Amino acid sequence: MEKITQERAEQLISTILEKRDAQKDNKAYIQGAKEELEKYLVQENMTEFTCTKGSVKIADSVRQGLEKEKVESTVSKVNNKEIDHIEIAELYKEIDIHQISIKAAKGDN
Repeated sequence: MEKITQERAEQLISTILEKRDAQKDNKAYIQGAKEELEKYLVQENMTEFTCTKGSVKIADSVRQGLEKEKVESTVSKVNNKEIDHIEIAELYKEIDIHQISIKAAKGDN
């Protein structure tokens, strides 16, 4: 196995930290750009926009999800033998989903 020098280890740490910071900057830029695209779509009263580079789509939906606090409380009650039956339907809540999806045009990866 090839031995790694201290200088190489320091270089790797430096590179990882630089890449991590760049990744944070990229995420912030992407979030801002998505918000700007959403503003454009709302302004133009559209839910989809397609151009030669790709497409953007806004979708709102509702899904069912478990309520963490209710699940934890119910599990504790079962473990403490306070209840012996669980109504799973009571542990769910409706979650509003707002999604902005962006896809590249075919052949334009």
